[in-house]
Amino acid sequence: MPVITLAEYKTLAGISGTTQDALIKALIPMVQSDIISICNYDFGEDTDYEDFPEGMKLYAAQMITYQRATAGNVPTKQSESIDGYSYTRAEIGASGYPASVESGLKSKWGHVSAKTTQPVSAFRDRRGQGVRSLSESGPSYSYPGVPV
Repeated sequence: MPVITLAEYKTLAGISGTTQDALIKALIPMVQSDIISICNYDFGEDTDYEDFPEGMKLYAAQMITYQRATAGNVPTKQSESIDGYSYTRAEIGASGYPASVESGLKSKWGHVSAKTTQPVSAFRDRRGQGVRSLSESGPSYSYPGVPV
């Protein structure tokens, strides 16, 4: 089941005509894929148990609206003043969507990605010498009378 249906999006966006239906239908799977990527969780994608939270529909609708507004790579305006002309562009997050949408998704449904690293198994002293180099070189007297 998709994160949002065409009918749900049109209701949320206040669209009554059918001229944008093909574009919206094409954007829904793309936005769904982006949501999965942003949240770092698949929500059971491509299984019988696929389920997106109901509240996510609002974020999906905002993402579809953003995609429709920037179809020709035209930046969206966050604010604009007429006298003394002022223009502010919406802050864009790492995913390419407005930062407010991205941070909202991450804070509510984001999952942490854990990456494991290799444990450090080689000892190095403060001179940068390892155990092997210390044992091969014989005693070293870094402290008065104490072999290292």
